[in-house]
Amino acid sequence: MVIQQGVQQIGVLVDKVPEIRDVRPDEYVTAAAQSPEGAHPFVTGILKLAGRMGSLVEVPALLSYVGGTK
Repeated sequence: MVIQQGVQQIGVLVDKVPEIRDVRPDEYVTAAAQSPEGAHPFVTGILKLAGRMGSLVEVPALLSYVGGTK
């Protein structure tokens, strides 16, 4: 998959997608509440899904991080 934000683009390799689903508010915790400030500036949330954890990634912040502008 190729993600583009403005003039930047990044390729993302996805090995496996076990499911696509809607997320309820009680399954979502903001990453700021769970990690030290600035630890992963592009991860905006943590998902608690049936005994597993997942992450929500903010694409513009990820591209800034990879591009070295933040």
